[in-house]
Amino acid sequence: MPLIAIKKDKEYLRIAVASGSKTSGRIQFESAISVELAGETEPLSAARLGDKLQAVLEKIGAQRGEATFIVARSDVEMGQFQLPLVPDDELPDVVRFQARNHFTSITEESIVDFV
Repeated sequence: MPLIAIKKDKEYLRIAVASGSKTSGRIQFESAISVELAGETEPLSAARLGDKLQAVLEKIGAQRGEATFIVARSDVEMGQFQLPLVPDDELPDVVRFQARNHFTSITEESIVDFV
């Protein structure tokens, strides 16, 4: 199974594919590709990014594998806020709602995770 590393920034989607094992420390790079995103007319939604990524992986012949997605520190926001006591099944919705009030860059497409 190939090892796939993916890095996205504002200008490029960079993908490296390797074979081997992380545990043995023997990895051989098979391909690396950089796809320019600057020509996009609108910001990439998660769905459009997924479609673009799938097309690139199919093009280089690496549809399945263990993937690592690298996110730039400038693309991550962290914060702490208080929430009311709610049932566990309602917590994700409450967190998403409260996060919109605390973070200026959140959109409907944003991924929100919490601890």
